Parts: sequence; C-alpha cells; structure tokens
Amino acid sequence: MPGVGKSALAVHALHGRVGEFPDGQLYADLGGSTGHPAAPTDVLAGFLAALGVLPAAIPADEAGRVQLYRSQIAARRLLVLLDNAVDGRQVRSLLPGGAACAVVITSRSRLSTLAGARALRLDPLPTPAAEELVRAAVGPERVAGQACALHRLVQLCGGLPLALRAAAARLVSRPHWPLAWLADRIADDVRALDELRHGEIDVRGSLETGYRGLSELARAALRRLALLDVDVLPAWASAAVLGVAEERGEDVTAELVEANLLDIEVTAGGPRYRIHPLVRRFARERALADDPPAERASSVDRAFGAWLWLAGEADRRLPDREAPTERRPRLATGATARWRIGARLAKAVGAAPLDWFAAETPTLRQLVRQAATGGLPHAAWEIAHTSASFFEIDGRYEEWQCTHQRALTAVRAGGDEFGEAVMLLGLARLSASSATWAPGSRTRTAPPASSAPPATTRGRPRRSRTSAPRTGRPATSSGPTAN
Repeated sequence: MPGVGKSALAVHALHGRVGEFPDGQLYADLGGSTGHPAAPTDVLAGFLAALGVLPAAIPADEAGRVQLYRSQIAARRLLVLLDNAVDGRQVRSLLPGGAACAVVITSRSRLSTLAGARALRLDPLPTPAAEELVRAAVGPERVAGQACALHRLVQLCGGLPLALRAAAARLVSRPHWPLAWLADRIADDVRALDELRHGEIDVRGSLETGYRGLSELARAALRRLALLDVDVLPAWASAAVLGVAEERGEDVTAELVEANLLDIEVTAGGPRYRIHPLVRRFARERALADDPPAERASSVDRAFGAWLWLAGEADRRLPDREAPTERRPRLATGATARWRIGARLAKAVGAAPLDWFAAETPTLRQLVRQAATGGLPHAAWEIAHTSASFFEIDGRYEEWQCTHQRALTAVRAGGDEFGEAVMLLGLARLSASSATWAPGSRTRTAPPASSAPPATTRGRPRRSRTSAPRTGRPATSSGPTAN
C-alpha cells in the first residue's frame, strides 16, 4: 500500500547486515512511486559505473549491459536494493545471475511474476506502534495528558506511517496546537487529505500515483466501491458497482489487490476485501470530481440491488422455507431494483444460505444505515425485511431490532406508508418471536422479556411500484406485496 513504509523498513533492516556483503552495496530508486519509472538500461549504466566500468566500455544496448553487469558481480558478494519497483519486467534485468548476492526489492505491486521471490507484505502499524511513532516525532512532553486525542489521531490516520509522519510534522510546525485540534481537522472528510500534507510529505500525492497506474475500469471500481459505507466487501462487489459480469468484476478486484489498494482477507466463505480509510477518502474525492451524480447514484443502486437479490435467494432457501408448518411470511418487495450478479454466485449462496447471512450480517446492517441516512428509505426497509427470517432463525434479536427501527425512522420521514407497515409488522413479529425463542437457539424456551416496541399501524399500506431482478435493465411488476 502507498505510504506504508516499505523503503524505510528495507533500509533499516539491511543496515545491520551490510557486514555480510564485503564487496559493497548497490542501490537504485526505480521511480515507481513518482509516476516516472526509471529505465532498466539507465539503472544498469549507473550500476556498471559504480562497479568501476569506464563509460566508454559500457555497451549501448540493454542486453549487452545486462551481460556485463552479471559478469562483473559473478564473483562478488553484493547487497542490491531495488527501491520503488513498478513491476517484475522493470527489475528482471537488474537481478544478479549468481547466488552470492542478495537482492531486496520494494514495490507497491505484488511482483507476482518474479519466480523464486519471497514476498513480505507490510500492513499499517498497530495502534501502540503508531502512537509511539507520533510520540517520538513530536516529543513525549507534547502528548502528555492527551492520550485520548493521540489515540483518535492515529485511528484517523489508519496506522499509515506516511499519514502519521505528515500529522507529526504538522504538529511540530504548530507547537501551540492541541492534538485534538488536528484530529478534528482530519476527521473532516472534505479537508482530511489537505491536513495530511506537509512539505514533501503528501498522502494524497502518494495515493494519486498508485491510482494513475490502474486501468480505467479499475479506477472506476475503486471510486465507486468507496461510495459504499461498509467495512468489508465481497468479491462480487466490483461487478455490481460497475454493472459488469461477475468474472469481469473479479478481474478488476484482482487488479486493485495487486496494486495494494484493496486488502484481502481469506475466510471460510471466500475472500473478503477492505479499503483503508484514507484510500476510501481519496477515492471518494476522485468520485466526486470524475463521476457525474447520476453515475454515482446508479453504482450505489446496483450494489444495494445485488445485496437484496442475493439476500432474497438466501431467504428462499432457509431451512424452514420448506417446512410444512410454521411457514414464514413471504417477502414484501418495494421500489429497489434487484441486480443479478451470476448463476454461479446464486448457486453458492443457495447451497449455504445460513452461512451467507452470517457472513453478510455486519454489512447488511451497515447498508441499512447508509440507505436510511442517504435518501434510500425503500432500500433500508427492504434489506431489513429480507434479513428478518435469518435473524429469527439465528436468534439475532439485536440486529433485527436495530435494522427495523432504523429503517422505520427513515420510511416515516419519507412518507412511505407501505414500508412503514412492513417494518411495524416486522417489529411485531420480533416481539412475538423473542417471547418464544431463546437467542442463538433453534428451540423454543420460556418467554424472556422482550425489548421490542409494541407494533402499531397508522393507516392502510399504500401500494407502490415494485421491481424484480434484472440483468442490465429494469423489470416491472404489479405492486408491492406483504402477505
């Protein structure tokens, strides 16, 4: 990831090992973080000169320089540091031919095409180390008595060393500022990246370089994924926000991972992805600058529609959908258009609906919150409603209460009487269910006290347009259902 401290760590780690390489060290900045990558031919010329080759003896072509370079170091024990590499093609000509030399390469890319290379991934600093970095930079007396503000500051920087250095430099240049002042300024989404720039330290500039190295489709995916207020993204999310096939979306996601602009988590249910908070802020800046409002809205709508479609597929295959007794209510539908991702994904979700809901529950809660506060009350109540049967089966009464109450507030504010009726019915069902089901259990128990509010209705539900699953075009139906 840009700004994570690759170069600093490499120099620090190698400093104590130079004695193992008595014939010296070679260093080259390959320019990957500047947007102006160094040509291997020019780097080879510099290496040959450092090895004592006269300028007149240096071949003009790259192949000749590679041959001479490797012959010059064949009998030497050298340490070679190739900093800020762009990709495997750039460094391949700079690798020694023998085993006596050691090579360390830093890069924002994963360099997965280099055979035999051992990769070491760097993550942002954990909170204690991040706090210590700031404390050492500004002085322990400066942060004395400001532990809470220091903690908030490093959280806002996401543990990114470049951001922490920028924040520390700004504090050093403004000795009269309390840490809380700077933290408040960084917390402002509009000015956050402006505050993380001081002199040559520039978080936005560092992220911009990595962003420019992406394909056009990957840049669009990063901008649009950043519009979703969720902590974790599934593999198909890029396909949804771009409106492309599942396989194409997975290719774009892989490009973002390769560029270290998405973090990957391997779980039992498949890979999940996270966007660093500062990458999210940068990508949202670019979305506001580069994407028309209609495109941004369509991307978010497709994402909500995709989650709703998958939630509906999972709900239809929950265990007691097939049971002859205690059949659960049919799902009501509203104005949110469903977006089909692909048959392969639907099959996987249908094969393990409980696992899918369990993995997606934190994200579904966050989507309800975003929809409720972002002018999409119909999406808020539909996601809450579609998740309710799983919440009941799994005894997740807190999630049930939270999603329905938040969506209820949104639909009342928006005058959606049908959505209000569905949410009130859901809360009534919660009240009844929590009185006869033990949390986390699939068996009935003695009724516990319920925290759900009593359900009331105000007026008759209003019929409105509904939408069905679509693949690139809207579908129509006769109206909402809540039976």
